Amino acid sequence: MTLTASVVRPVDDLGRIVIPIEVRRRLGIGHGTKLAVSVGDDGSIVLRPAEGTQIERMARVLWDVLNAIDRHLAGHDVDWRDLRRAVQSVLDEGTV
Repeated sequence: MTLTASVVRPVDDLGRIVIPIEVRRRLGIGHGTKLAVSVGDDGSIVLRPAEGTQIERMARVLWDVLNAIDRHLAGHDVDWRDLRRAVQSVLDEGTV
């Protein structure tokens, strides 16, 4: 395992530690991200995304996209099937 930087953080009264923002951004760790905590053979503390985290993250992104679409199309009579066909057309053309 290669470390790119070392940052010292204190543990608070409840046993919590703040993961530096640079690390969270690099690893895509956001509010509510679930991490599995374990101890390595060498005594190191290992944090890994908990199972399902990637799917949950994708679901949050999809939720945000759907909400943005709803806000953008507010007041317009749009059939989701038409939107799906338009997206499929772009994908078929390979322009994405």
